[in-house]
Amino acid sequence: MLTLIERFLTFFGSATGKFKYSVGLLFGPEGYLFDSVYYKVQAALNLKSSLSDVGDRDMLNPSQIINVRSDMIRYYKTGSFSIEQAYLQKASYLKSGWYGRLAVGYFEVAYGGGAAELLYSPACSNWAIGLEIATLFKRKYHGIGFTTKINRFDGVQAKKYHYIGHQFFVDLYCNLRPFPFDFKMSFGKFLARDIGVRFELSRHFASGLKVSAWYTWTNARDIVNQSRHQDKGIAFVIPLDFFLKKSSRKVIPYAMSVWLRDTGARAKTGRPLYPIIQAERFSLKRVG
Repeated sequence: MLTLIERFLTFFGSATGKFKYSVGLLFGPEGYLFDSVYYKVQAALNLKSSLSDVGDRDMLNPSQIINVRSDMIRYYKTGSFSIEQAYLQKASYLKSGWYGRLAVGYFEVAYGGGAAELLYSPACSNWAIGLEIATLFKRKYHGIGFTTKINRFDGVQAKKYHYIGHQFFVDLYCNLRPFPFDFKMSFGKFLARDIGVRFELSRHFASGLKVSAWYTWTNARDIVNQSRHQDKGIAFVIPLDFFLKKSSRKVIPYAMSVWLRDTGARAKTGRPLYPIIQAERFSLKRVG
């Protein structure tokens, strides 16, 4: 399947202007090799942007932990074309509600590497529990190479540190029946080597729209305006069906964090098992 969709990125609160944006296109193929190994390649073409004068350091409250996310702005200033995703994933049914997956490649614009996930999701149940581990390498701002050097500010002075990312989580999923909400809790180690827990509450609508909010608490001491910062925000997932004359499983995600910081940062590692299984079970239920 070949996908072509638009992308609109927004940034608020810059010292050079309260609203910044980047408009572009995402395109690329995805499918299965030998009917068993999932692949996805996604390229980005930036068409119009106002990010040229935006830096990656908070002028008033520079992040004092390793910059695993607060430098994201630099990935969208590197030029008009980039390969953001290119990975392979093998998912398998193991036995009696147990599922597993392995993935390797470029998972997102900032990270690539290898990941493994194990999930226990019994049939006809409203809960599941999973374990995910990943080794991740920071991508360079230009091209497709990796770097083991990462910035960390000492006051306002940037210093380079050796970095290879590791993240691991125990994930608990629960459908809060009879209420139309899904709850997810992830406990583990995040990209900035901080340890903590992330809570996410989601609401699904019959149209396919999904609205969620999250809050993360970790042991990182990231001070913003004399207060300890914890990552939080809201997100929307809009089905592409809204704009098409035929059915599609593709969606348009949009998330907004209160502050672009490094606390509680978690990298993508391919397609998570739980949403895949839930979507298949829901489809079978509707057909049945």
